[in-house]
Amino acid sequence: MSSVAFLLVTCCLDKSRSDILEQVLENLSEHAPQLVNELTVFDNASTTFDPRSLVSTYNVVVSDRNVGYWSAIDWWLDSMRQSPPDYVYVIESDMMHFPNSFHRVFDCCDYLDRNPDVGSVRLHEYS
Repeated sequence: MSSVAFLLVTCCLDKSRSDILEQVLENLSEHAPQLVNELTVFDNASTTFDPRSLVSTYNVVVSDRNVGYWSAIDWWLDSMRQSPPDYVYVIESDMMHFPNSFHRVFDCCDYLDRNPDVGSVRLHEYS
């Protein structure tokens, strides 16, 4: 089976963002309890949420300044350079998941393994 690394990028500068993040974290614990100790949370200098409260559950990195979404992802990818996963899955701080979403992630990995000419897939079609 392919290895997958999971990242959640957060930045809560007001209470509404903190409230949404709390819902996302509850949603992840409900639909992907297997992510405990596998998910990395990169916090981009939140002011209304204490990411250190997640340390007992997830791998947490706290930036002392907002480096931006893509720089957070770049830092995370670079941190895995010595032992890169086969695939990465980035979760935005307002991304909710449905039941079986994470099973579908691994179905997608299997599809990519069997179809090397395909570069990426998504779990849901948006229109």
